[in-house]
Amino acid sequence: MTVPSDAYLAGLFDGEGCIGVYPQRDNRDGGMRYALQMNIANTNLPALQSIREHYGGEIILMNPVGSGHDRNRNYAKPAYRLRFSYAEAEQIIGRIRPLCLIKARELEFAQWYLLTSKLGKYWRGPRGTRMPSGIRMIRDGIVSAIRSEKHRPYEAEMAGRWAIK
Repeated sequence: MTVPSDAYLAGLFDGEGCIGVYPQRDNRDGGMRYALQMNIANTNLPALQSIREHYGGEIILMNPVGSGHDRNRNYAKPAYRLRFSYAEAEQIIGRIRPLCLIKARELEFAQWYLLTSKLGKYWRGPRGTRMPSGIRMIRDGIVSAIRSEKHRPYEAEMAGRWAIK
């Protein structure tokens, strides 16, 4: 099996990848916290295994054959999701962001989120102490930017990039 390049991963992520910051319940104090998630979904298990061997991650079966979102639909073949941990995503984002065409801005916002996450860790005080409101406002703005980026139309912006000259 060949070793996938950063360019291959960037292209696959542009087409099949997803990055987001989602709320999760914090079991330590019952509150909510944000968590960065980076995934690539695909039906080609060997390709995902090759990426996992080189970049890390965990492969999850999304829909076994014979299952479906509704009872009347069966999937022809299984789909898998390659999920990267926080530390793996941090490394991967730095490597593929310059190579991505479609999701480069989402990755840029994700890098800003990672930076503010590190700042937030320095402010941890005793249990129940909240992050300073300035850092929280910045992080909330970055989360909103990532979400709005997912719904931004790309056609007009990308038309010039992909024009045949």
